[in-house]
Amino acid sequence: MTMTSGGKCRQSDLVYGVSGIGKTTQIGEAAEYLFNETGKKTRLASCSGGGWGVLDHLVDAGIVVPTYIEEREHRFEAVDKLTKGWWPKDSDDPTSSLVSPEDQEDYDNVILVAFEGVSEMSDWLLSYLVEIQATQPGINFYGSGKSKAVIIDEDGSKYGDSAAGMYGMVQTYMKKFVSQSRALTDRYILWTALELRVIDEGGTRAPV
Repeated sequence: MTMTSGGKCRQSDLVYGVSGIGKTTQIGEAAEYLFNETGKKTRLASCSGGGWGVLDHLVDAGIVVPTYIEEREHRFEAVDKLTKGWWPKDSDDPTSSLVSPEDQEDYDNVILVAFEGVSEMSDWLLSYLVEIQATQPGINFYGSGKSKAVIIDEDGSKYGDSAAGMYGMVQTYMKKFVSQSRALTDRYILWTALELRVIDEGGTRAPV
């Protein structure tokens, strides 16, 4: 599914499906094709517990440069910056500092930026908010009922939402993060997402 927009990226796509269908493999196929066409590499920001084992041959060849983001302390800030083109100083160390595109020596050698995936990142951010609520209820969450708000401060960067509950905040920011990734100039953008299937009252399986 191609997402059209007025952004500056060359093209932005979403690959979705149930677990094990080959979403990570498709990232590798796109990376290899684009490398053969342009000589440029792919970056993969992964939040998938399944890892990128199927891409090991491309990682070893320097075609795909992956980093795992789940060890990052400031979660919203991490996804925010990664979708703006920032990248770890050492991609093998997911806790290393993020560097802006302007300060990256190899940024011009990147043709595709892939994010895996929407579903895992959303769960990761939501669990973070639950943890904050449990440990700092008086600081980060206030109000009650439908007026409840969420405000977090990550290393000086503030993220918040006035929607009721935590789901609203995650949905709001994931929409923003996906949208701003499409403004990465002259690059291809690829997101993956899990497809959830449920059984309706008539016994029919349907994606949601």
